[in-house]
Amino acid sequence: VASKALFWIRIYCEFPEVRFINKLLAEFMVHHLIEDLILLLLVSLPINIVFHRIKLPSVMGYLIAGVLIGPHGLKLISDVSAVKELAEIGVVLLLFVIGLEFSLGRLLKNLTLVLGAGGLQLGMTALAAWFVFVEMNFQQNQSIALGLIIAL
Repeated sequence: VASKALFWIRIYCEFPEVRFINKLLAEFMVHHLIEDLILLLLVSLPINIVFHRIKLPSVMGYLIAGVLIGPHGLKLISDVSAVKELAEIGVVLLLFVIGLEFSLGRLLKNLTLVLGAGGLQLGMTALAAWFVFVEMNFQQNQSIALGLIIAL
């Protein structure tokens, strides 16, 4: 173990490019992302405790915490690219949790409700978008296509 450590220390000292790349990765990419995640968790903790007591979902607490500390709130995280990275991580984690709780049996049991509610949402969104595009003087076929694209 000591010989491997000495080997990497020599490489680190002899090649300034290695030092520069390591410093860049450590300071800008990983360090700030971890700091932002810790800040988000620290701010969302008291919010989620309150939400738990009043029986509201914790996802709402995380969203409120994100708005509070983001570039349009208290600006504790002002870097928009960092906010986008945190949002992508949040979407991945949300999809993971949904996948854990997904039950094919429960979906099939409520199939008529799922298809009805999904179809209603699709139709209402397409209709609203169609109306907006017609009012913006788009052609009828363009309005229908854009309305369906937005609804999906």
